[in-house]
Amino acid sequence: MENILRIYLEKYDYLYMFVMEKIRSPADSADIVEEAFLQTIEQKKLLNSCNEEEMFGKILTLCEKKCNEYNSAVYRKLPYDEKYGAKVIKSMAERIELKIDFQKWLSRLSDEEREVIKLYYFENMDSKSIAALLSLSQDCVLQKMSRARQKLRHIIK
Repeated sequence: MENILRIYLEKYDYLYMFVMEKIRSPADSADIVEEAFLQTIEQKKLLNSCNEEEMFGKILTLCEKKCNEYNSAVYRKLPYDEKYGAKVIKSMAERIELKIDFQKWLSRLSDEEREVIKLYYFENMDSKSIAALLSLSQDCVLQKMSRARQKLRHIIK
């Protein structure tokens, strides 16, 4: 487990940029990288049998596979969120209701987590810029963003 955490801290930006170059979507790129790490963590056998270099290679391969799925013509027939079971919002009333719900969900995050999420998703800032603005390390920003996403997923469910 320690190996995967070290890889996450040291290689997240590289993997994010790798995925971002392939799909050109900041939010989906971050999600794909995190999904690859989570899948790796779920494969406990893999964690015990691989060294860090082999594990990184497997995570990189997972990211590439997810990018190919994301970019495939079949995949694009469904929005990314719909493929994963998220509801597609069509009417204005649904959009307003979701916006109100989202504000409630964000209010349950800490001030720093909420700020990082807003800057990243609504101001389209990258983690390096957010780190400079908030006087934090880039790793700290990425950790806060990851925790905030996890909390939001938990809150929404």
